[in-house]
Amino acid sequence: ADPDTTSSSHPDVTVAAPTAENLLCVGDPWLEQPFEPGFIRPLPPLHSCPDEVVWLNPTESQYSIQWDTLMFMSGTEEIRRLFVKACKETLNLQEQQALLSQLEADPKLVHQDIGLTPAKLPHLVEKNPTVAIEALLRLTTSSQISEYFVALVNMEMSVHSMDVVNRLTQVLYLYKYSI
Repeated sequence: ADPDTTSSSHPDVTVAAPTAENLLCVGDPWLEQPFEPGFIRPLPPLHSCPDEVVWLNPTESQYSIQWDTLMFMSGTEEIRRLFVKACKETLNLQEQQALLSQLEADPKLVHQDIGLTPAKLPHLVEKNPTVAIEALLRLTTSSQISEYFVALVNMEMSVHSMDVVNRLTQVLYLYKYSI
């Protein structure tokens, strides 16, 4: 039973019409707003693990840029750089293998301007005899090979120079070059 017996089942039109108009037309109509219940979503707990990577936020305001100068070098520039280094100091095994593999892949590299001259041959023989042997083997078809052999014969005798001459005599027939 209805506790309010004084009110009728029909609302007063003078009150209901402005109320409905305010609800439907003024501002954001309530009927157009979606109804989403507010769910409580607790944050997940942080996972602590000794192997987890920690994000670093640098606090320094000045940075130094590290630039790799060899990044955009072409193959011949890299070989030229290694060849110049081979004449000045002993190459490590990785550099020596890179240089030898490039010489084997393209035998005409020695004929191009990579920096080997008869004057530089004694330095190459003393620092990197294996590279010197391979370079001389590639130069045997050149018309300047006799100049390289003269430079090899005229250099001071050392273990490396004797090793180079010994290996060349095992591979080449040197009589026609008249050493």
